[in-house]
Amino acid sequence: MLFVPSDTRSFHEEFERAAAALFVLVPFAAVEHVGSTAVPGSATKGDLDILVRVDRADFENAQFVLDAALACSPRNESTDCYAEYDFADSGVPTAVQLCVTGEFHDRHFRGFKSILISNPEALRLYNELKEAHEGGEMSAYRLAKEQLIESLFARYGVDVDITVRPGIYR
Repeated sequence: MLFVPSDTRSFHEEFERAAAALFVLVPFAAVEHVGSTAVPGSATKGDLDILVRVDRADFENAQFVLDAALACSPRNESTDCYAEYDFADSGVPTAVQLCVTGEFHDRHFRGFKSILISNPEALRLYNELKEAHEGGEMSAYRLAKEQLIESLFARYGVDVDITVRPGIYR
């Protein structure tokens, strides 16, 4: 069930707790809250998305550490610059996306978050898309979401900093 949280403190607290645990595992990473719960006014099903960004030279080491500590997600295939995990030690369902800074997933997650935060029309379109697909086929939702993201990137452009500054970012 989708909802727009009136108070996002609990999500931010869960993020801070999970991010602190992840930062202990990969202290050379930038850990950032992404996804709907990171965007005020965004409809969510109540899950967290956390982006763990590392330099290319650190990706293999970070993946080795996270492979040992977290469950690999069955939702997406790992590549040489991306891996997804399920973080079970959180009070809400939490996905952890490990990526190489500057690569597709880094620009994708952070760029989309930036667009939604800075453009009310983009946020409205995204919320409408989520509502239209609630209860439907996940594959149809994902396709529609990708098409929306591509159109928003084309309309608003994407300019994200690709520097890794180890730390935790809301």
